[in-house]
Amino acid sequence: MIPSLLVVVIMIPLGGLLLWLTCMLFSVKPNKYGKGVLVTAIVGVAQLLIAFVIGLLPVGLITKVVSWILSYILVGFVLAWLVIRNVFKLEWGKSFLVWLVWAAANFIVSLIVNMVIMFFTVIIGLAALSGAAA
Repeated sequence: MIPSLLVVVIMIPLGGLLLWLTCMLFSVKPNKYGKGVLVTAIVGVAQLLIAFVIGLLPVGLITKVVSWILSYILVGFVLAWLVIRNVFKLEWGKSFLVWLVWAAANFIVSLIVNMVIMFFTVIIGLAALSGAAA
């Protein structure tokens, strides 16, 4: 849970920056970094809360994984698209294009952030194990 929370905290400003840049690419007016952070925060917190609730469900591992994947797709697609459309006051087509480019960029950056956090989590775990063995 802590690594997931850390990813969300790191990705909110990064995702906001990516959304701001994506809106610049599509000439969205008015375009402010704060609006990008707001959209990213809403989507990130919603995904984190849904993942937390699914984690508490008394079901098998496969059911939880499928539920997490479906919730991330639904929240990441539907909620993000609607929030982008409403915050930036865009029409359906343009908001979809903004979402599509932002989602692709956000996915790539999120993978990198997750890999770095998991790397440091493993390093810290190994250091704790070697310290406990000594």
